[in-house]
Amino acid sequence: MSQAKVDKYKQEKATRKETIAKEKRKRFIGRVCASVVGLALVGWIAVSGVIALIENRPAKEIYVATNGVEDYLTDLYATETEEDKEDSKDKEDKEESTEESTEESTDKEESTEKSTENK
Repeated sequence: MSQAKVDKYKQEKATRKETIAKEKRKRFIGRVCASVVGLALVGWIAVSGVIALIENRPAKEIYVATNGVEDYLTDLYATETEEDKEDSKDKEDKEESTEESTEESTDKEESTEKSTENK
């Protein structure tokens, strides 16, 4: 062998461990990056699929017969208006009786005053 080849071989042998370690690091970093990209791609596909599934799901329709509730509310309102009318009549009667009693008491006071003046 020529002297140049021997020197080259010795230099490669001296740095072989460092070179192998660099190559292993490069492979490891490459695998990690590929894994991260792969996981991101799978996650994106999964999220897109779930969103598409939710958006395209048919809406559930629920039908409710409200005739009974409407009848109940109508009867309730009618009862309340009847009670309100009765209450307003009772209030008017009370006011009238209060006015009458006030007038009677005023009359009694006047008659009492007149009788006291006469004595």
